[in-house]
Amino acid sequence: MFHDKHLSLLEAGVPAPIPVGLPTSGVLALHRAHGEALAEGLMHDPGLPLDPQRIIDLLDSLPQSLMKVPARPAWSDRLGWYGHAAQTAVPDQAGNIGSMLRRLVGILEDSERGELVPSHGDFYEANIFVLDGNITGLLDIDSAGPGYLVDDLACFLGHLAVLPGLDTRYGRVNAFLEVYAKAFERELAIRGVPGRGFYARAACVVLSLVAGARDETNPAWHAVALARLAVVEQLLARAG
Repeated sequence: MFHDKHLSLLEAGVPAPIPVGLPTSGVLALHRAHGEALAEGLMHDPGLPLDPQRIIDLLDSLPQSLMKVPARPAWSDRLGWYGHAAQTAVPDQAGNIGSMLRRLVGILEDSERGELVPSHGDFYEANIFVLDGNITGLLDIDSAGPGYLVDDLACFLGHLAVLPGLDTRYGRVNAFLEVYAKAFERELAIRGVPGRGFYARAACVVLSLVAGARDETNPAWHAVALARLAVVEQLLARAG
């Protein structure tokens, strides 16, 4: 099925990696994507490395054949699980996280999600390759299937929001984030999806990353976890 997904995306003009051949012993070899990961451009480029409209156009070009594969739940669908994991990883913040969970549930229950469409399912900067402002590679398509545009865009925004906390060289990302957030919010509004639901779903993505901050070999792990919780709060503030 993974091989067939690649072929269906390539036939639709989506720049998925090209298989070297048929799978062998359950392993599919792929040619390297051209360009560089968007994460590199976000770190080093002086200006916005990828126009938000190119992102929207790419997601709109995903083939209808993806609607035939099993759907995978988005981060917002697993909010309870990720919230529990975060509370377990950072127990001194359990009450605060519980409050976030209640607010998120309230927003999500009252927010239109849009039309079910072909979706990438794990759409963020490390899985997007670019060259001269064009998307030249879309990686990690094993999660692709039926889903919602708002969840793919929320995944992108949520991962973008935590980059400055990973490396000081991502200092320009906060300005880039504003451009992407406003463009995505406008596009979703045209499609009848409210901005508050978009930001709440991005907050769910960031909350899913909190437990992963716990690393006993890193003496600063607690500060990293708190920084990610602060990002959740910021996105919740946008949701209203």
